[in-house]
Amino acid sequence: MQCILTLDYELYFGNVSGTVEKSLIQPTTSLIDIARRHNVKFVFFIDAGYLFRLLDGRATSLAIEREYSLVARQLERVVIEGHDLQLHVHPHWEDSFHNGERWVMELTRFCLQDFSKIDATDVVRRYKLALSNFSDSADIIAYRAGGWSLQPFERLGVALKANDIFVDSTVYRGGTNIGPYSSYDFRNAPTKSMWRFETDPLIEKEDGFFIEIPITSTNVTPYYYWKLMVMKHYIKQQLLTCGDGTTAKSSKISMLKKILWPSTYCATIDGYKSSLLAHAFQKG
Repeated sequence: MQCILTLDYELYFGNVSGTVEKSLIQPTTSLIDIARRHNVKFVFFIDAGYLFRLLDGRATSLAIEREYSLVARQLERVVIEGHDLQLHVHPHWEDSFHNGERWVMELTRFCLQDFSKIDATDVVRRYKLALSNFSDSADIIAYRAGGWSLQPFERLGVALKANDIFVDSTVYRGGTNIGPYSSYDFRNAPTKSMWRFETDPLIEKEDGFFIEIPITSTNVTPYYYWKLMVMKHYIKQQLLTCGDGTTAKSSKISMLKKILWPSTYCATIDGYKSSLLAHAFQKG
C-alpha cells in the first residue's frame, strides 16, 4: 500500500487563533523529527493566506515580523528536509487582521466561492506567489480547499487553471457538512485513489484538466462523539488537540447529526481524532 502523508499548516480560526509557537512551530518540529527517524516525507498544505498577511505586514509590525521569522525559518527547514509544500487557501485572511497581540479572524468570506471569478483568481495568484518564497513556483501544482469548501467548483476551477494548479486533494468520500461558513457533499465521490475531472470534482472525466487525489476517510459512530464530549469536559483541552487556539464553531444541525447517526470523517492525526487512524488504515 502506498500512502501520501499530507498535513495542513495553519492557525486556528475560532475566537483564539493560537500562538504560532504552540500551534505551528512546536508540533511541526516534532513531526519533522519523527519523519527523519522513519525516513518518510510529508506534503504540507501551507495556509498561504497567512503567509501573505505575514509578508504584507512584517514591515509595519514587530509582532508580525517575529511571526514571519519563525514561520520562514521552519518552512526553509521543511524544504531542506525534503518535504513538499503545496497550496492551502483560506481566503478569510483577506478580511482578518492583527490587533497588535493576536490575529482576529473575520470569517464572512471563508470560501473562494464568496469572491468573484476575477477576485478569486487574484487571491490564488497572490497566495501562490507568497508560497513561492519557499518553494519553486513550478513545483506548486496542488491545492486543498480551506474548510473542504470545494463546491460549487466552477469559480474555483477558473482560479486554479489561471494559476497552473491542476491537482486537488480536498475530497474525502462520504464527507458532508452544512455549516455557517462552508458546506460540501462528497458522498457521491468515486471509489478510487485518483481520478481526473473537469468541472465537478465528483464526476470523473478521463481527459479532464484536474486530477483529484482524495483524502482517506473513515466511518465514525455517534459513540465516538459522545465519548469526545465527555473527555473534553473532564480532560484539559490541550490533551485533545495540538496548539492553543480554538476552532470555529460548527452548526447545531451538523453536531446533532453526528451525535445521532453514523458519519464519515477524513483520516487525521488531529488530536483525539487520531484514534480513528488504525481503522482507516485497515479499511485501506
